[in-house]
Amino acid sequence: MPNPTRRQLLAASAGLPLLGAGLPGTALAGVSASDRLFIFVFAMGGWNVPSFFAPLFGYEGIDMEARAEEALAGNIPWVYHPDRPSMRTFIESAYDRVAFLQGVQIPSVSHSVCRALAFTGTIRGERADWATLIAAAQADRYALPHLIVSGPSYAGEYGGLVGYLGSENRLLGLLNGDLLLQSDQAIAPPPDSVSSAIDAWLGDAGRRRIARARTTQEAEMLQKYVDSLTTLEQLKVQRDVLDMTIGSTATSEIPLITRVLSSGLSRCVTTSWPAQRGRDDWDSHAADEPRQTLRFQQLGSDLLSLLQALDRTEGPAGGTLADQTTIVVFSEMGRTPALNGVAGRDHWPYSTAMLIGGGFTANRVIGGWSTGFTGRGVDRTTGEIDDNAALVGMDSVGATLLAMADIDPRDVLPESASPILGMLD
Repeated sequence: MPNPTRRQLLAASAGLPLLGAGLPGTALAGVSASDRLFIFVFAMGGWNVPSFFAPLFGYEGIDMEARAEEALAGNIPWVYHPDRPSMRTFIESAYDRVAFLQGVQIPSVSHSVCRALAFTGTIRGERADWATLIAAAQADRYALPHLIVSGPSYAGEYGGLVGYLGSENRLLGLLNGDLLLQSDQAIAPPPDSVSSAIDAWLGDAGRRRIARARTTQEAEMLQKYVDSLTTLEQLKVQRDVLDMTIGSTATSEIPLITRVLSSGLSRCVTTSWPAQRGRDDWDSHAADEPRQTLRFQQLGSDLLSLLQALDRTEGPAGGTLADQTTIVVFSEMGRTPALNGVAGRDHWPYSTAMLIGGGFTANRVIGGWSTGFTGRGVDRTTGEIDDNAALVGMDSVGATLLAMADIDPRDVLPESASPILGMLD
């Protein structure tokens, strides 16, 4: 009898029946879940799901685009639009490593609340985001467990494990001292040799303080400080080896993303896409179709470039980065099924998330849509639609991602955040 899969072991530990083979789709094999890397791509502002993900033609009350038509790539139905050829190229070339999670409930229509829910499953972002939780589970393996190139950040209690670049490249400025030059009274940073000597002295002083600590809590806090100095030194070395500069476009971020993952610097990378900072790029309250066309066309092109880069870059566990990496593409909300008076669409509390890569059964759709354009229930054991089961929320998506990363979701999430075991490979 073959060894049980991780999906089966999780099911057994939760008291669920073991599932046999025969689930639809394919999965990349040969990569340990503990070695899996993640790229989170956030479509800020809320995308229109029926512009690509959901061919809901004939549904009453859903205004599909006039020139759009239903298409099929492998087992995945999708929406073709003649002005978005890159999405066609993307899905037709990558369907065998793609899964759609349809009808994901994000119960708010406020940008700030929806973003917190999408990233953490909580309304105010009280918990660390999915990428940080995944990175924290193996923080000792990575100098910078979670790198945020751009986009929202919810570090929770793990602020020391997260580095933020942003348009100002803050992380690089911290490592090379340029942030000192940006203060009200610019101060020239010391030479690296002097800086390293200061860090070494601080580390020695911290260790002496640990030996004299009067409480366990004091010793633990001092140890975290000493550990952070060690991490800082590792990052300074990586600064000199890796080019951490980025441009203003999403495509310009791809070389950095592949470098930090392939070098073993980070386990997770998060970016907003397209890389135009400070704007709700998908927030199409007016002229929805032109804006969604622009964004999806750019997204398809950039995802193709990202996949090509992963395919040709060696992964730290052997093989390519494509073998070892899961890409999570998501937005904070969807858009209303009907157009408003200015041909736009307003906020809607249901959306779609897309997974690309491995760690899950691909070439399939999880979940679905009701005639009222709300989500449908999903059996967490099989991944099949069950209208008597609970809807899929981002807490369930997050729990599934944790399971893909060899983390028991019950260790960090409430019991209600149940993973979709039926889509784990």
